[in-house]
Amino acid sequence: MNLSNFLIRKERLHKNWSQEGLCKGICTVSYLSKIEQGKVTPSSEIIILLFQKLGIQWNEKKDKQDQNFIELLYEFIFSYHKDEAIHELQKNDWKSFEYSNWGIDYLLIEALLQSGKPLYEALEACMDKRQLAIQRYLQKRYEEAIALYPNVFFIYRYGVAESKKGHIFNAIEQLKEAYQLASNKGFVYIMFYAQIYIGNCYCNIQNYDYMMHHYMIAKMIGKDLKNVDCDLEAIEYNIASTQVEMKKYEDAIVYFQNHHLNSVLHYHKLAICYEALGYKKEALETLENMKNDTNIPNEELALKMCKLIEFRLKNKDYLDRKEYYHKLIECFQQCYEHLPIGFCLFHLPWLLEWYEYHRQYKIAYDLLNYFPNYRKK
Repeated sequence: MNLSNFLIRKERLHKNWSQEGLCKGICTVSYLSKIEQGKVTPSSEIIILLFQKLGIQWNEKKDKQDQNFIELLYEFIFSYHKDEAIHELQKNDWKSFEYSNWGIDYLLIEALLQSGKPLYEALEACMDKRQLAIQRYLQKRYEEAIALYPNVFFIYRYGVAESKKGHIFNAIEQLKEAYQLASNKGFVYIMFYAQIYIGNCYCNIQNYDYMMHHYMIAKMIGKDLKNVDCDLEAIEYNIASTQVEMKKYEDAIVYFQNHHLNSVLHYHKLAICYEALGYKKEALETLENMKNDTNIPNEELALKMCKLIEFRLKNKDYLDRKEYYHKLIECFQQCYEHLPIGFCLFHLPWLLEWYEYHRQYKIAYDLLNYFPNYRKK
């Protein structure tokens, strides 16, 4: 199938037209069906007539200037300069590329910058190697994308995906390779974010020294970059959160007491610190302040995490109460299903506490084996 065949079918279905209605006076229904299935290559005259009836203007974009524009967009995307790509699009008549020889690139770039969704599989027969690699990336088939078109962007994104799944050591390997390749090409933003995610990986396995090493590199790179203030702040939050996980509550509480609490998770961590240090009143006040803070987004799962703290604070016998276990296991499972693995590992100690208190050692043992990167403190 070529692109024009695909576009005819796509636009016809979008307009909710029948094949008979579209092809009347141009070709037979059976011939249009073969066009849409990619079984025939129609003459340019028939294509133009069908496009005209659909209200499509086919643009004969073939010159070097058009190609250079497409290549510039890919360069911005692959070097992690998304804002520059969007800015470049706003300066040009980008929509005219959709119905042209660059139509597949148009759809892929739109997907990379906006939807993140792969194109219709029927279009794969029209794609060159790079286009197919991008399609595989959008399908989250990272290794296939890298094999088709070795690219630092794909390797970096593969590492990020692995880190979120909890495949820590493979993630670190991919991210380190991405960092090295990015440094060779001068892709500073990928270098910056690769170091952050490497730090996140070591955060998840509570290797504090390695985490700090990579976060410090990220901070050194990030101080000269634009629009990364939120990411630099996230590093400080992650460091304090890791201190909470490693029971360094005195260190962590300094951060949370002295920084603006702009999310449910910030309140959550401060309450955890107060709880662990025995400041029950302050912990409950923190949770109450969180409920009354109308400036923070309503994060349902994070609120469930806070309710677990509140339950423990208000019920000394929480380990004897099934209600606590049901809340805990629900929260744990939702963290596993919807959030990066670090959130799941964060709640693992309380789940282990429950199973050990109830002498369910086999379940606790199996849980530890399922999360081998967790090191019980």
